[in-house]
Amino acid sequence: TGVNPSCVGVNPVVFKFEDSVRDGKPDSDYWRNMRSMLLDAPLGVDLRPRAAYLDIFYFRHTEQDAIKNELINAPGWLKFAEDQLRLTQYTIEEVIKPKLIVIANKESYAYWGKEEKYVWMGYTFEKIEDTQYGELCVITGLQPSGRIAPEMHDTQLKDTTRVLFSRSHRFLSKDKRPSAAFLQQQLSLLS
Repeated sequence: TGVNPSCVGVNPVVFKFEDSVRDGKPDSDYWRNMRSMLLDAPLGVDLRPRAAYLDIFYFRHTEQDAIKNELINAPGWLKFAEDQLRLTQYTIEEVIKPKLIVIANKESYAYWGKEEKYVWMGYTFEKIEDTQYGELCVITGLQPSGRIAPEMHDTQLKDTTRVLFSRSHRFLSKDKRPSAAFLQQQLSLLS
């Protein structure tokens, strides 16, 4: 997952992961790093057909600091953010139903419920282990109160979905980016 889609070009379009390629190469460093996380041809690991990418917010803005610096102070921001995150949570729970989530942005940890003083979607986690790629956890439920979707009494992801709290892959050295082999290993433990 990411935080929000960048606004690249005058006419932004929606595309499939495979369409993020130009002239046979990934379109940007961001997608190149995503591809390397999902594809390791020499090892024969290709997770692209089993992967989905989701930004937790849907407003297009290239600079993520706009959330902190501009939007948070805008009238109606809180309701706007809650509505978008509620849609995201229901999409995750009822459509995607992931077995493994890689949160590749430290700024978004709080929206998942990872930071103690913030609830937002309000997932609860149990730490499995620290890895070279980040903290690996399992979703154990939902926080009892303060969530943006209080009508959701339980999560379908409880005890079946692992979450890797990583960082933005653009700023990590290659050895600290989750590898396709590592993700494949985690998925095999869940099957």
